[in-house]
Amino acid sequence: MTNGSVKIFATHAERETTLEIVRPPNTFIVASVVLKHIYLKSARILEPAKILTIPAILIRKAMVHQAV
Repeated sequence: MTNGSVKIFATHAERETTLEIVRPPNTFIVASVVLKHIYLKSARILEPAKILTIPAILIRKAMVHQAV
């Protein structure tokens, strides 16, 4: 995320809970990408934002090649 803000939230039984507000410089859904899990949270842009998207497979490959 390069600018703006995003609300990360979850919904259950018709109730919504805000988990965090993400502002730059920051990332989100990284754990689901690394662990190859489905992301069970939702995101809503709160103000005009620029979000850089990188395919998960490229992130995993970079992590393997850069492992120490």
